[in-house]
Amino acid sequence: MGYEATEVQSGLEHLTGFFPTNRGGRTLVVHGYQYRLEKRSANRTSWKCKVFGCRARCSTNTYDQIVNKSKIGEHKHPIDWRILQEQFPDEVRPDLYDSVTDHTAFDMSALDNTAMEDAGMDSPGE
Repeated sequence: MGYEATEVQSGLEHLTGFFPTNRGGRTLVVHGYQYRLEKRSANRTSWKCKVFGCRARCSTNTYDQIVNKSKIGEHKHPIDWRILQEQFPDEVRPDLYDSVTDHTAFDMSALDNTAMEDAGMDSPGE
């Protein structure tokens, strides 16, 4: 299953551009997905997704305009919102990040009760 750029949470479509890295280079972010420099020629720069094994790629020209979008939506993983929040705190609004992570949170009390029931023990509330 591929994750298309159209599946980006509302409000993060703006997170597209070049951002500095800790080592003085640049990373390309397109709709929340991060790309690293793959190779550079006189007229074109090739970028590949930073996630190991992902086949998404794109190219930019000498003016930093994206010129090859044929594989830009071929991600095999969701956007890592936590890393984006850490690396680009001014770009990723915390309320959007929180709303995404809230939907994936577990109810630990329900998990604990289920584990106790599976072990043949009474739940704490009983």
